[in-house]
Amino acid sequence: MKAKGLIGTTLLLMLISGAFAANPISNIVTTEPPDKLPEATKDSLEVTLSADIRNRHTWRGGLTCDAWNFQPTLNFTWRNFLVGAWGVYTVDNKYAEVDFYASYTYKSFTLSVLDYFCPNETLAVNRFFDYDDKTTPHLIDINLQFNGTKSFPVRILASTIVYGNDKKSDDPTENNYSTYVEAGYNFASKKGYSYDFVVGTTPFESFYSNKLNVVNMGFKASKKIKITPSYSLPVFGQLVLNPYKENLHFVFGITIE
Repeated sequence: MKAKGLIGTTLLLMLISGAFAANPISNIVTTEPPDKLPEATKDSLEVTLSADIRNRHTWRGGLTCDAWNFQPTLNFTWRNFLVGAWGVYTVDNKYAEVDFYASYTYKSFTLSVLDYFCPNETLAVNRFFDYDDKTTPHLIDINLQFNGTKSFPVRILASTIVYGNDKKSDDPTENNYSTYVEAGYNFASKKGYSYDFVVGTTPFESFYSNKLNVVNMGFKASKKIKITPSYSLPVFGQLVLNPYKENLHFVFGITIE
């Protein structure tokens, strides 16, 4: 593995080294994989289905699609294990994505492996089963997230793309080992709002940036709006700033669960 890959792996190992000193916290409930996978801590098998409707989709500071889109999520959880699938489909049929992931949660840490796949749905064949390193359209991402504790309520994510269609521009046989590190903090207000702040960086030239840079700064506000006496609709608004690309996006969406 090259030096950049070692840097990403080192970040993961640094977080693992503190796992046994962490305290358990409550579950993180979200319908926004792959960035924030929910923890699996139920003793019995549980299946959950939800979906977001958004005016656009961003991922780690980058804009993946600028059209209204539908994002289904299907999760299977048992004890500390989780297996799930997430997708995004735009109304103009210009972008589609299907991701599969598996995770294990121990105390305040979640280790996960994600498989990103972006098919072109105008084509008859999209090579889903092609996992040859030279030709695969897949990206394999290893994530380790510290979910925070009561005394230190800050989550920290370290991610490295270790395999697939993440090659150097000057040498398509070499992996970039694109690495992303994010810190986040969320809290709730007395009026029923939930707020979330994130700052994401990349330590070297890769998929995200041409050098060390802050590539993602976000603020998200969420609230459940009461529709009937027994049902409330979650809505959210999110500002996403990429200082490296000097881009700002405003994302609005609703969650159906």
